[in-house]
Amino acid sequence: MKKYNLFYMARLAALFLLLTGALISGWGQSVDSLKATLSTAKDDTLKVETLLQISALLYGSTDPNAAIPYAEQAKELSSKLNYPRGVAYAYKYIGLVHYQQSRNVEAMDNWNKSLEVFESINDKAGIANMLGNIGVIYKDQGNDAKALEYFFGCLKGSEEAGDQLRYTIALNNIGSVYQHKKATYDKALEYYLKALPASIKLKDSPLTGVITANLGEIYLDRGNSDSALYYFEKLKQIYHGTADIPYALYNIGKAFTQRKEYALALQYQQQAYDSAVALNSEQYQLYILKGIADVYANTNQHRKALDYYLKGEALSKKLNSTYDLKNNYEGVAASYAKLSDYGKAYKYQQLLIGIKDTIYTKEADLKLANYEFNFEIEKKEGQIGLLEKDKDLQAANIKRQKIAKNAFIGGFTLILVIAFIIYRNYRAKVRTSKILDKQKNEIENLLLNILPAEVAHELQLTGQSTPRHYENVSVM
Repeated sequence: MKKYNLFYMARLAALFLLLTGALISGWGQSVDSLKATLSTAKDDTLKVETLLQISALLYGSTDPNAAIPYAEQAKELSSKLNYPRGVAYAYKYIGLVHYQQSRNVEAMDNWNKSLEVFESINDKAGIANMLGNIGVIYKDQGNDAKALEYFFGCLKGSEEAGDQLRYTIALNNIGSVYQHKKATYDKALEYYLKALPASIKLKDSPLTGVITANLGEIYLDRGNSDSALYYFEKLKQIYHGTADIPYALYNIGKAFTQRKEYALALQYQQQAYDSAVALNSEQYQLYILKGIADVYANTNQHRKALDYYLKGEALSKKLNSTYDLKNNYEGVAASYAKLSDYGKAYKYQQLLIGIKDTIYTKEADLKLANYEFNFEIEKKEGQIGLLEKDKDLQAANIKRQKIAKNAFIGGFTLILVIAFIIYRNYRAKVRTSKILDKQKNEIENLLLNILPAEVAHELQLTGQSTPRHYENVSVM
């Protein structure tokens, strides 16, 4: 029962509470009335939202595939109008249809595209929405680590967006992952106990009921029947007058069975069964039949226990519920053994072995499906990784070009500086040479004024003059 309830909760929480803002405005209209407006609608964002509303209504119908063409039209028109929000929601609804058909790889692909667009426009509510949905896929596949990664992302995004409903749903989803293992029950309780008052404040009865049921189941699994009864009684009040009231009564009966208060246990199980019959809910009837049989088995009323196990066997076959058939085979075999009818006990023991083999085969198939899913996801992540590497290489190349350009500019600048220095020194030398030439001319003219030209020339060449002898001279 718990697995069914948690699975239902995940779909309720992550998938059915999705639309916000302008998209909600048309939900009061029928699909037909929305379709009628398309023929005269202009190609604008209002038409995009109408297409998305039709898609949203159709994916929850008996023909969910009918939702895809409208989402595709919305995506095409949004791209034409440069309206990214419409593109993001189109990818989301296409993903929802694939998820509903258990085509998780396709659902994941579309939701990742939706997430990318939401991130490009910084739509925090949309980002949180997609993170939550992707987390559900990982949870369904048993990848608790990845599921928690995305649920925590959804939690943070919802808080930043001020979306209390999605924030509360994220708290519950995180708790449901921790509930998978008894070792992490304390963490599950921590998040459920945060989610419960938040859901009550929101006055969201379905969500409050799911959280309350999860709390009761944890305490029942731990053998704490007092706390379990407290939450199951609360659940009874929440589900009063609804189609889920058998589930609350059934769990109260289980708690009393654990307490060995068999009279009360049988009373509540019988009330649960009568309610399920009145509501024509065969799924609930199936669970409750085993609950009643277990009470009779615990009180050594094996003939009555056998009657209910056999009824459960017949209903399990009708509903094609393999796990419930296995549980009833166990009860029938044990009851026949207690009644000393060993031939029939052996017969059912063999049936039990056969059904276990079938279950193991199904589990193996499920594992193979999970491997395929993980392979596809890893392949896509690998492709993304290659794109990222290519992007990094391009960035590195641009960086190298930038460095080379800067180096060229720096080198060219240095050359200009050196050239300027050389030119400046040359100009200085030219000026100095002119000054020296002028001084040389002045000195030569001075020497010619006081010495004979021959002597002055010799002094300029050798720095000295040879003494000369004159026989006759005149002194002035």
